[in-house]
Amino acid sequence: MLADDVVRPDATHMGIDITEDGRAVGAHAVSQALFALGALRRGTLFESSAVPEIRGQAAAIAAEALAMLAAPRARDPLPLVGGARR
Repeated sequence: MLADDVVRPDATHMGIDITEDGRAVGAHAVSQALFALGALRRGTLFESSAVPEIRGQAAAIAAEALAMLAAPRARDPLPLVGGARR
């Protein structure tokens, strides 16, 4: 993912660059669906190796994933054609 610029190292090179909610930051954009958890967050959140911290990160990511699934989509990848999905 580093070689393909999907993610980039954080400023300390201890993990990957992330947003406040844990989304991966690439060379060109912030991912809308790729989140970091645990040691990958170490450069931004040094305390990311103990179970309580990882559990909290996982819960926050799960809540965000559920919100993403519940949110109306701007563009349906499978639009209805003649009353049925293509």
